[in-house]
Amino acid sequence: VTEKDINKFNLSYMKRFSFINLFISFQHELYLKQETFYLTLNLFDRYIQKLNSQEIISDDLNKIAVTCLFIASKYEEIYAPYLKEFLQIFKLKYSKKEIFLQEDEILSSLNFEILSVYPISFLKKFCLYDIKDFNNKEKSDMELCFNGAQFFMEICLIEPKFCELKPSLQAAISLYLARK
Repeated sequence: VTEKDINKFNLSYMKRFSFINLFISFQHELYLKQETFYLTLNLFDRYIQKLNSQEIISDDLNKIAVTCLFIASKYEEIYAPYLKEFLQIFKLKYSKKEIFLQEDEILSSLNFEILSVYPISFLKKFCLYDIKDFNNKEKSDMELCFNGAQFFMEICLIEPKFCELKPSLQAAISLYLARK
């Protein structure tokens, strides 16, 4: 995502921030993988960029958000939650048909290109280690560093300039900050 693309976003900074918080909370509530969260946000941002309308109704944004989360969970999770669970958690009054139509629209507009590289994947690779070779204190320090880096990556998601960086660089910066 470049600065030029960010300026094309139809969402205000605060509205996007609220959707990021929403995605994070539902990721934890449904016990979804972090990759699911990153894919959800990626799909959401890319689809919003593709929309031509200047004004998006908030009801439509909610439907887009739940659909992006649904698509990402089907792609990343081994046992993806049912659509009924998403609709109950979001407390929305959409029918399954509406969500499936929105899913088709999102996937069609993105040319079914949903695969993306996530910073969390790089962070896991950077922190790859054989844990049995370390004592308890070293294991604890490594886990703390990894969790700190995850925290920095999630905090930086709301900063558009940070989103311009390559995912590998985002992971490296987050790990550097956590180690400091």
